[in-house]
Amino acid sequence: EDIVAYRPEETRFPALTFGELQRNHKIVRFAKVYMCLDTETSHDGESCGWIYQWAVKFGDVYIYGRKPSEIIKLLEIVRDYYHLSIDKRVICYIHNASYDLQYLKNYLYEYDKNTKFLAIDAHSILIADCLGFRFVCSYKLTNMSLAGLAKNYATKYRKAVGEIDYNIKHYQDEKLTESDWFYMFSDVASQYDGISGYLTMMDYDYAYQAPFT
Repeated sequence: EDIVAYRPEETRFPALTFGELQRNHKIVRFAKVYMCLDTETSHDGESCGWIYQWAVKFGDVYIYGRKPSEIIKLLEIVRDYYHLSIDKRVICYIHNASYDLQYLKNYLYEYDKNTKFLAIDAHSILIADCLGFRFVCSYKLTNMSLAGLAKNYATKYRKAVGEIDYNIKHYQDEKLTESDWFYMFSDVASQYDGISGYLTMMDYDYAYQAPFT
């Protein structure tokens, strides 16, 4: 099916309801609808890397951009629209969050200086908590590649076939092809669909009820 996607400042907002989760005598309200975020990165040798493309699926809404600063702009827009807080959050899944969050962590600290990361070790991030959001690693949750997650649990979308040539440098201001965006939206759509199927199979009604691994 055709996907209609929006820039952060033009985004539509899915209707949200919230459920309560109690941990250590503290109650946090989580949205029953979650987000998925996927990024593509490029690099110049080993010392410099950057995000040049990203997409989010939030319920039935797709949002896209080219820069990490636009991801932060989206967080601010969503936070303000739903009046999110430290006690009222939206879960955002990232597949292999340890990788993507290396490119985003400084931006998250600028968004919220109190951002906290929970990791198994220095290179294995499980979650990141910041104002209004909890980023969760869907790879650690499912122990499957994105292709495997989509193959086993997605009912509507499949991950696009083919590989990106990461030896080719891509920049934030270069024009991307229709194929580039097809691959991007295919990834985030199959991730969202796969997580939905996985949660159902594991008898979780909502994402916030699932463990981190």
